[in-house]
Amino acid sequence: MITNATYNRITAFTVAFTFLTLFVSKAGMNIAFALILLTAITGALSKQPLLSDIKNLRRLSYLCFGMYILGIVVTIVYPVGMQDLAWFARKGAFFLLLPFLIPMVERHHSKAFKALLIGALIAFSYSAYLYLTDQARPDGRVQSFWDIGRWSEIIAYLIAILIPLVYFKGNMNAHQRAGVTMLSLVAFVALLASGSRGPLLFLVVSLLLFLAFQSHRLFIGSLIVGIAVLILMKDSSTFGALYERITSISSSSNHSNNARLLMWHNGIEFSIFNLQEHLGIFLFGTGDSQLKPLYTEYLNSVGSIEEMQRSVSNQMSLSDFHNHYIDNFVRMGLIYSVSYLTMIMFIISSLVTAIKHGNKRAWAGLTLISTYLGIGLVYSNNLEFQTAIFLFMLTLILTWPNTSVTSLDFKEEK
Repeated sequence: MITNATYNRITAFTVAFTFLTLFVSKAGMNIAFALILLTAITGALSKQPLLSDIKNLRRLSYLCFGMYILGIVVTIVYPVGMQDLAWFARKGAFFLLLPFLIPMVERHHSKAFKALLIGALIAFSYSAYLYLTDQARPDGRVQSFWDIGRWSEIIAYLIAILIPLVYFKGNMNAHQRAGVTMLSLVAFVALLASGSRGPLLFLVVSLLLFLAFQSHRLFIGSLIVGIAVLILMKDSSTFGALYERITSISSSSNHSNNARLLMWHNGIEFSIFNLQEHLGIFLFGTGDSQLKPLYTEYLNSVGSIEEMQRSVSNQMSLSDFHNHYIDNFVRMGLIYSVSYLTMIMFIISSLVTAIKHGNKRAWAGLTLISTYLGIGLVYSNNLEFQTAIFLFMLTLILTWPNTSVTSLDFKEEK
């Protein structure tokens, strides 16, 4: 029988390793998934509590279990076979593991938060190394251990939780607050260097919404500074390329923008077609393995794929809609998609309730979620590592010591 002290050390290692690796390694995250499961099994064998005692956290745990079971069910219903079942069992593993991670983070919250920041610092250092040694991408964009899309997305998530945490006093001491503020600035520079428009856009929108609720003066000041910076960047030889990428967000002649619009249109039309002709696919999705052949067959029935590709300079994907909601709807079906959004709405409701009861840290959770939901408009991040990272970061806010945002007995912070 494992003693409480031994189990405590095991959970501490699992939590520290998990949050350290979020910014550092895809392989490390797979190892972290295995560690969480093995730690949970160890806890079960030694009769340790596996789920949180806090009512809403326990409800969230049940919702996560439900999402995993539902994902298994819909991939069994269509298409019939083991390929998609195995695909979801692997891709959706974070739903199964998050309920076990939550009480571990409650035990070792400080270690989890510090490990996250250390991992981010290591990743920023590596990104700077790539830039200084001229190992940036041919287009000048700088990544790190993750590919450019995932890298920019997880940077945005980090900034989304750090800014509200440093904005409100009392979350950390003065030295920690100064250090986290500096790390936030480094993260913002790294996000700009990545050149990713979507994460930058929706992070800025989320932070402006946060400031609009907290300080009209800072909100207006941030808008003025942002506009001034853009004007200065326009004619700068150093930042001209970045200015063009930022302003291309609203360009109607940008092939990437037009390709996304085309994919969104085709995805919506494909869903309407399935509603009318294949109700089972509409409800339960195409699955991963059948998405491309079924989607290609549909496109060939309504037009020329070659002409569509020529119109957007061959940037249209046949296996990805570059939109979380459309991709989830087509791939996993109506039932799963609505269930997932319901789970997110449950978390948002808990955070809003916490804010009403004086828990200002809950703003970090809302800012994180709004950034995630916004990025989902332009990225298909539904069953990718980014969503696991988003949920793990959210766990830090939901389990913040003393004033858990999901506690039954909310107490106003003094």
